[in-house]
Amino acid sequence: TNDKLFRACSMLKKEIQIRVKSCGGPKHSETIHAVHRLGELFWRRLNMFDQALVCLKRVFDARILVNGPFHVLTLQAASNVSDLCVEMKKYELAEKCGRVALEGYETLFDGADGVDGAGGADGVGVIEMEGAALRVINILMLRNDEEEAARVAKWYNVQ
Repeated sequence: TNDKLFRACSMLKKEIQIRVKSCGGPKHSETIHAVHRLGELFWRRLNMFDQALVCLKRVFDARILVNGPFHVLTLQAASNVSDLCVEMKKYELAEKCGRVALEGYETLFDGADGVDGAGGADGVGVIEMEGAALRVINILMLRNDEEEAARVAKWYNVQ
């Protein structure tokens, strides 16, 4: 099975090279998606965390450039980097990216939904903000910063 995973990794790397050359470069959405898939493969299937972090950081940086800082895809990319960094015990970077996602969701959904609003027709805004707040709280607890974790929990009204 690892042989198949490494072959898949090699194929994804070739796909990325082809997409960079023929599909509009590294900022093209299909290229970004291929880098994301490679990062996920490194992370979730091969446990190659350093390589995964390089890929997922590239995805996050590209999403900021292409989609802007308050786009759902950008905020999901920040959350992915944060989650990976927690696994790697890189709590400072995990918190930084987690806060980027949390503050981004707050900005994205504020006004239309608000922190205490219904989150739109399907409540997605509230769900995303609660998840991002819980992510940051968890990281703060891992960093033994209970005071800040309590402050964030109170601010976003989550347990």
